[in-house]
Amino acid sequence: VVVYRSIGLKDLYKILVDSAETSGMVVFLIGVSNILSWVMAFTGIPQAIAGALLSITENSLAIMLIINIILLISGTFMDVTPAILIFTPIFLPIATSFGMSPV
Repeated sequence: VVVYRSIGLKDLYKILVDSAETSGMVVFLIGVSNILSWVMAFTGIPQAIAGALLSITENSLAIMLIINIILLISGTFMDVTPAILIFTPIFLPIATSFGMSPV
């Protein structure tokens, strides 16, 4: 597109501003979700949620179904990166308690 000179200087400026706005939103979301992950780990919320899920059932398939439903619902409202940063400290202890690989 630049080779054919179809982008003018005004168009290039608008493209750069839009790119900066989008990058800023993504960095803000990652930063806030990282802070939320730290606060949750500091207060022990993941252990409380893991205890609540394990008190519902001891069946690993039922727990995985509940986790998948939670991720499906949250995935409709959240971006992937903040969801990973928020839910990994919550669900990782549950998955490892059933002998599942973290990978």
